[in-house]
Amino acid sequence: MSSERAPLPYVGNEAARRFLLRTWQASRLAHAYLFVGPVRVGRRTLALWLARLVNCGAPTDTGPCELCSSCRRIMHGNYPDVMIVEPQTDEHGEVRRGVLIEQVREVVEHLAPLRPYEARAKVFIIRGADTMTEPAANTLLKTLEEPPADTIFVLTATDQVRLLPTVVSRCQPVTLRPVPVRVLADALAAWEDWPDRNEDRAELFARLSGGRPGAAVLSTQQPDYLTERRRWVEHVIGLVSADRHKRLASVANMRTRGVAGPLLDQWLTWWRDLLLLRTGTWEGITHQDQRTVLADLAEHLHPSEIASFLRRIEETRLQIEQNANVRLAFEVLVLDMPFVKGAT
Repeated sequence: MSSERAPLPYVGNEAARRFLLRTWQASRLAHAYLFVGPVRVGRRTLALWLARLVNCGAPTDTGPCELCSSCRRIMHGNYPDVMIVEPQTDEHGEVRRGVLIEQVREVVEHLAPLRPYEARAKVFIIRGADTMTEPAANTLLKTLEEPPADTIFVLTATDQVRLLPTVVSRCQPVTLRPVPVRVLADALAAWEDWPDRNEDRAELFARLSGGRPGAAVLSTQQPDYLTERRRWVEHVIGLVSADRHKRLASVANMRTRGVAGPLLDQWLTWWRDLLLLRTGTWEGITHQDQRTVLADLAEHLHPSEIASFLRRIEETRLQIEQNANVRLAFEVLVLDMPFVKGAT
């Protein structure tokens, strides 16, 4: 018997799923889709759901049966007519190489022209399509202009603007948004393959994920996640009261965008919580389990200080996205962080 955990059932973005279902029921599926949304919001999950829908042996009124051979094999990645192409990433999830022309050529010149081996329709999922090199995008464009029969392309991207406009124009766009915290928390609390679940932990993970199911699931797979988070909370509180030398030392090893991006996301949620609390709002804060610490810290900061530092975090994110030196960008950022004497 396999010990592999069952995936979290699809959650959120029901409007997108209903749209695809209605289109399939009306036999009006497009030959190409572009799923756009934040990282780990569920774009790949929805793409595989669509692949199961069009190839399911016993579809229902609400989607694929999830029990037939086709559904199970697509879910486990061993179905010959469903292929995923993706960029190369490092251990931190940072893209090291975008989708290359060789990868696209393999699909459009050798695989797409073939008839399905056993499926009703071949499905090619191109993840990180907004990382495609221009030659790769132009190679794909030729196929999107004259798509082969019985074939569906699903492109996923975080930023539609980074794609060639001509590629975008030949795809049906589907936008995915973060899932409401309550919806995601309920799904996590009911997920039987998460043995450590409880309602409080499910809500915390839903909040910390920013409403992105994939991020929440990834957190549940890290045994030391909550321990590491406690250390991070202690670290960020310590920074506020640290002198410039300690602040600079704290970012001395900051080197890669793959580490910088998630850290900036964490800082954004922390400082947004401070601003919310400073203005008298409790309900929408992310770090609910740290309310006492946040409230104490917020009392020592003026709203304008918090708002200004939030803008600096966003500016730093943009600078790093534009290939600024990561360490230097963080050094300037931590020196601009508001100071609170004796923060604990």
